[in-house]
Amino acid sequence: MRRSSWWRAAVLLFLLAAWAAAVADMALMPWLQVRYAQPSLAAAWTIALALHFGSWAGLAWAALTGLLLDMLAAHPVGILTLPLMLVGYAAGWAHRTVLSSRFLVPFLAGGLGALMYGILQIPVARLWGYVAPWTMWLQEGTLLGAAYTGGVTWLTLVILNYIHPRVPDERLWRVRR
Repeated sequence: MRRSSWWRAAVLLFLLAAWAAAVADMALMPWLQVRYAQPSLAAAWTIALALHFGSWAGLAWAALTGLLLDMLAAHPVGILTLPLMLVGYAAGWAHRTVLSSRFLVPFLAGGLGALMYGILQIPVARLWGYVAPWTMWLQEGTLLGAAYTGGVTWLTLVILNYIHPRVPDERLWRVRR
């Protein structure tokens, strides 16, 4: 297979996976509610990809998935995209420590990332002129939803590590001199 056809297949797979994550987050996750809490599949997948591949991959995935989420939710572009991009980039900082921790770092990164994703939506919504009270993130299912998202992040990372095993000094992009 030539390099250009491999690249096209990878980009197409990336776009289809982002679309599936956005549709599943908007359409399927409300059916998985437990006591007013539901996981954020887009946040879980973004955090898992950032933990596995690094900050820039998390940022790219978050940008694409966030834009699709904004379009599906009929929001102005950016209300879900900007917080997801910040969370995806920040989760990539833990990229190197994931090899030494199999459960704790992915679970905590997923839970904290879900909390930050919810909290960061408030100032972004206020920038666009929406009324969003600061106490909105203190709802009943917020902490349970963060734990739920942490579990989904861990499961996603386990599946991702099975599909694409990482080695400690792996480089995704090689610079030719």
